Amino acid sequence: PTPHERPTPSGHPTPPARPTPHERSTPTQRPAGQQGVRPGAADPHAPGADAGLEVRGATVDFRVRRGTLRALDAVDLTVPAGTLTAVLGPSGCGKSTLLRAVAGLETLAEGEIRFGDREVTDVPPHRRGFALVFQDGQLFDHLSVEQNVAYALRLRGVPRAKRRARTAELLEMVGLPGTERRDPRT
Repeated sequence: PTPHERPTPSGHPTPPARPTPHERSTPTQRPAGQQGVRPGAADPHAPGADAGLEVRGATVDFRVRRGTLRALDAVDLTVPAGTLTAVLGPSGCGKSTLLRAVAGLETLAEGEIRFGDREVTDVPPHRRGFALVFQDGQLFDHLSVEQNVAYALRLRGVPRAKRRARTAELLEMVGLPGTERRDPRT
């Protein structure tokens, strides 16, 4: 085991219950121009680049019968503008709670959420400009893949040509070009 692991009764190493601030790591970020980054995006690491998403000290508590359950405990996350980040972890570790907090669907007990130069911690979900797509198939099965991807843009009144261009860009970004006309159930 490494110095930061402690053996369990079975002898297998486990990570510490909560890493110190120096042990915390941020998700791997890819500079603009590499796979997973929107084509033509500005370099997020360049001086003066848009800050993207900043989560600082995000803490979410849920009320339970015998008090409160801390679902997120002082989580920090930085996602530079123009990058794509995956949030990975075991079931129950707080991934969905973090994403729901960013989208405004969970209230922070402590902490701050910023997007670019704007604090959005207390901004209602419908005014944040974020979308959260759940893992369990929350797509409109009567719409095509393209129509599902473009749904929020249509609600915002984005013209059809711009919606199509942005949808093609997004599908390319996630490795699904050419699926625009497909049924989302296939």
